[in-house]
Amino acid sequence: MNVYWNEQYCAPTTHFETFKKSRVIVDRIALKRSVSSRVAIKDPSDTPGALQLAQQLIQDNLTPEYYRAVTTGEPRRLGNSNGFAWDEGIWQHVLHSTAGILCAVDDVSDNGEIQACSLSSGLHHARPNKGKGWCTVNSLAIGALYARKAGRVVVLDLDAHCGGGTTRYIRGTGVLQIDLSTEDYDSYEQSETDDGSVLLVADADDYFDMLASSLDALTAAKPDIVLCNAGVDVYPLLTERQVRDREVVVAEHLRGLGCKTVLVMAGGYGDFTTIADLHVATIAAFAQTS
Repeated sequence: MNVYWNEQYCAPTTHFETFKKSRVIVDRIALKRSVSSRVAIKDPSDTPGALQLAQQLIQDNLTPEYYRAVTTGEPRRLGNSNGFAWDEGIWQHVLHSTAGILCAVDDVSDNGEIQACSLSSGLHHARPNKGKGWCTVNSLAIGALYARKAGRVVVLDLDAHCGGGTTRYIRGTGVLQIDLSTEDYDSYEQSETDDGSVLLVADADDYFDMLASSLDALTAAKPDIVLCNAGVDVYPLLTERQVRDREVVVAEHLRGLGCKTVLVMAGGYGDFTTIADLHVATIAAFAQTS
């Protein structure tokens, strides 16, 4: 399984998990032979045209004022709307991590792969006109819209928080979002999507029942390609063991459906080693089923 990443994913100067954990994930993959033997770390900038395509799709999917803010930091109120002080690394982070998602989509839609991954995070809360909740550009939604060339697209959002930003992009596009959260931050009315999307907010006791319902809804949608926003910020509400079990359940279910899957890393906060190991568990679960 190809896993897309380069140092520009970590380009912002702010030392925060969204910006820095991908480097730790890559290091942990290298230490875990059972995973490293099954994945290939690939630099999206090595794919001809990937950065240019990412730049164009970002520009096309943001308002002109917000695009200027992401690339230059001005106006400052928008440059800082993700919750961080803007710096020049923000644009490189966004550009390269978006390119990674697009490369992963191409792998499964055009290049015969079943699964691919980008170590992207800071995605699903961002709107076309501003950042929100530590998310700068919603490359998850941009990737889902790009993936429509492969057929029916479903976004399976397993981050602890709701993907209200994604709903702003997919309304009326035919993309479905199945959103299983443990907190109601960035929640939205079902009618906002107008596409049959499903939003479930679960507590620890009923999480796996709700997960089963989410996967049933995904099965009913008959997707050709799934973009999985695999947040591990459900920890510590769920135990480490439960998070690892979730990843296996989801990976095996998607494999059983025979649909193509693109993974992104989404939320995960706290001790870098713990959260990186949980993200590696996600990659391992999918690599085992490839």
